[in-house]
Amino acid sequence: MKRSFGGTASGKGATCAWEGNSQAGAGRMEIVESVPSSKVAIKLDFVQPFEGHNMADFTLQPI
Repeated sequence: MKRSFGGTASGKGATCAWEGNSQAGAGRMEIVESVPSSKVAIKLDFVQPFEGHNMADFTLQPI
């Protein structure tokens, strides 16, 4: 699998793209919001083997 990283080193604007075989497919992720110790929002775009565009929000709470 081929991976590439871009944008900022971490936090909002950081990106990761991948391209692999039929099991891994191809796509791209980008952090669109980052609140330390609280929230991360990711834009997730799949290209192959199917096209899909999603948002994933992770809300963190101490236990």
